[in-house]
Amino acid sequence: MGSVAYHRFNNSSCEMKLLFVKPDFRKLKFGEKLICEIIKHAKNKNYKEMFLDTIEPLKAEYIFIKNWGLLNANHIIIIQ
Repeated sequence: MGSVAYHRFNNSSCEMKLLFVKPDFRKLKFGEKLICEIIKHAKNKNYKEMFLDTIEPLKAEYIFIKNWGLLNANHIIIIQ
């Protein structure tokens, strides 16, 4: 189906990494579900911000995060 992870920078910051969703599951918005879950997990670990590391093939996920209002001008997800 897919996977996602994050890398710890310090006590309050991490970076979303390795977001991948198999093509058949993209139609089911599985990427959006993974993003929501990784943000919840980071919040439970007391991270305050998550840097977004993305490339062109993941543009849909970037747009999803931006449309949710989670992304600031520096491409950082503010975890609330």
